[in-house]
This record gives sequence, structure tokens and C-alpha cells, in this order.
Amino acid sequence: MAWSKVKNIIILILLLANLFLLLMIFTQARSSAQYQDQAMTDVLEVLERNGIHLDQEGIPESFCTPMVLQRDQEGEPALAVALLGPVEAQDLGSGRHLYRSDLGTAEFRSNGNFNFEFEAGALTVEAGSNEQAHALACMEQLGFEGEVLSLEEDGASRTVVLRQVWERIPVFSCTVRLTYQDGQLRSIVGERLMGAPAEDPEGGTAISVPTALLRFLSGIHSMGDVCSEITSIQSGYLLSVSDTVRLTPAWYISTDTDSYYLDGLTGALTKEG
Repeated sequence: MAWSKVKNIIILILLLANLFLLLMIFTQARSSAQYQDQAMTDVLEVLERNGIHLDQEGIPESFCTPMVLQRDQEGEPALAVALLGPVEAQDLGSGRHLYRSDLGTAEFRSNGNFNFEFEAGALTVEAGSNEQAHALACMEQLGFEGEVLSLEEDGASRTVVLRQVWERIPVFSCTVRLTYQDGQLRSIVGERLMGAPAEDPEGGTAISVPTALLRFLSGIHSMGDVCSEITSIQSGYLLSVSDTVRLTPAWYISTDTDSYYLDGLTGALTKEG
């Protein structure tokens, strides 16, 4: 047999083998999708039988990717200078650093907590603006992209509560409170990402969406809580600090009675506040 014919036969065999592999992959993917759809249908039925309604269109497709952080301690003086001008630094020990100027003080801690205290008149809301816009602009100077959660009023004091957003994903546990008196910023207190996140090779695998919903149901039963509807589910992160600082994938689940955080790795449920 001529070599050209042998070569054509070999090519044909390889093509048939590739087609067979593609068919297997397509069949497995279709079966997996059907399984996921059925699992979601079953979970929604379980929730309904327990008196909890959930619109399937509002369910995230998956959890975020686990991330890890390294503290950017060298960049902290620049953050203090951004709001306080030239500063004097002081190492307080235990991962705490204090920065001081004529405009006030700033303290940063290794767990992401920080606070600023400002002298009267140091930072003032300009005419035609408001506290929310001023708070967002101040935090932007600290590398903190935020969204306004609330504005609290107590006499002459007004406090803007912001939540940090990273890559358009909310970091639920990173919130700051900026307190104003007579249009002057007097303090900033909260928690922030203290470095640039990177994918965590030891972050583990998030649980599936149906499993997460079942963990939610089990969690509220364990707490003795009752709700009749899950009004929204928002995908984001919780900041966890131990030997390593991590962004743990999580859901923020709002119901008609309370709101909860669900850990995307362990399925643990905690009530907000």
C-alpha cells in the first residue's frame, strides 16, 4: 500500500477519534448542566416547602474566587500624607503605626483597621457639595473605592457609612464611618484592604449554589429565625485575618426579616450585626 494512502487512513482515524472525544465532552457537559438545573429546581422546591420564596433570576451563578493579601506597610505613610499633609511616624508595636501632623492623626493596624482624627477646619465640605460626595472623594485618596450604605444623623453630627468595592465586587466586612460636624470632617474609622489582592492558591473550592442555599436554610433553622422570602442575594467577599489575610467568597443574603452573610467555602451562616 502506498504511503500516501496509509497517511490518509491515519489522518481519518485521528479525525474520528477527535470527533468521538468532542462528542463525549458535549454529552458530559449536557448531563452536568441538566444535573445542575435539576438540583436547583429541587432546592427551590425545598425552600418553598419551608415557606421561603426565592426568585431564581436573582441567584448568583457562583461564588467569587478566593484571594490573598499582603500588607502594604510601605504605602501607609503616603495614605496618611494624602489627608494630613507632611507627617511624623511612630511605631506603636504589635503592627500599629501612628502618623501625626498639624491637621490630625492617623493610625493603621495589621488587621486592616485604621482611623483618622482631624483638627477643626482641617477638611471641610465645599459649598454646593454634600457629606456623601466629600466622603467618597476622601476615601478615593486612600485608594478606597466605596459605595454609600447610609447617612446617619445625630444632632449636629452626620456620619456617612461606606463599604469598600474591589474590582466592582463588594467587600462586605470593609466598611468605614466618616463623621462630620458643622460641615467639617472630624474622624474616619473602619477597615480596609491593606494591599493588592492576588488569587489564593490555598483558598480552597467554593461550595455549589444549591449547597449554599441548603446551608442557608439549615442555618436559619439552627438560629431559630423565620422568613418568608429571600429578597436578594449579593455575591462578594468577607475579609478574614489570621496568620494570612484573605478575601473569602461570600453571599450577602437579604430576607423580609433579617440579613445574613454566608461563607462560600464553609457554608457557615452569620446574621448581620
